[in-house]
Amino acid sequence: MQNTYMCIAAALLVDRLGRRPLFLSSNAGMLITFIAWTLATAFFSTRGDRHAANAVLGIIPLFYLAYNIAYSPMLVAYTVEILPYRIRARGFSMMNLTICIGITTNQFVNPIAIGKLGWKLYIVYCAFLTFQLGYVYLFLVETKGKTLEETAAIFDGQQQIDNITNVGHEAVTQSRQNHVFNNSSKPDEAGDDIELSLSRHNSMAPTIATERDESDWRTRLASADSNYNLKKVLKYRQDSSDHAR
Repeated sequence: MQNTYMCIAAALLVDRLGRRPLFLSSNAGMLITFIAWTLATAFFSTRGDRHAANAVLGIIPLFYLAYNIAYSPMLVAYTVEILPYRIRARGFSMMNLTICIGITTNQFVNPIAIGKLGWKLYIVYCAFLTFQLGYVYLFLVETKGKTLEETAAIFDGQQQIDNITNVGHEAVTQSRQNHVFNNSSKPDEAGDDIELSLSRHNSMAPTIATERDESDWRTRLASADSNYNLKKVLKYRQDSSDHAR
């Protein structure tokens, strides 16, 4: 039950504290508790100290509490969050494969290794946890408060933000132009549609490209619409003249 409560509490803190602090706390806690676990096991194995054996029983729940700070609530969520869409399924499958390999190793290899090495096997895991903490500290990226597009831009570079911005600008411009000419017989409704489209676009712009001024978006959209509308009007007049003849 304590593991369940810890997972729920950690999941509620993900968006408050961020991913990186939780992962660092989890890995640091696992490393500290496992070092204590190793020392207590060594004292019991070499000296027969019963107090050390009792200490192991108290350390094991602490280790799992440290694990549950990050890896229970965020192992799947963070993996999916940082992977671009085109490789998300393959990356998620790779993560599951890695977990299965680890479970298989713990189930079938550890009993053999602990029979050969005894408590010294725990030193291997202490070294691995040290490496894991260093890796998380150096390479784990904070994604708190970011959209999936902004998270992808962290890994793919600023060019990704520019591409997304350009695509969004072109899509909104084309949408507004379609509204103008599809609803030319209903100017009031067309105006409402244009304003709605523009408001949606402006709500996206600060998120995708925070350094761009909102007036720049409106100026470019108005310029594109004016040019496009003029061409349509001229073409309409020409077609009307041809029909009259």
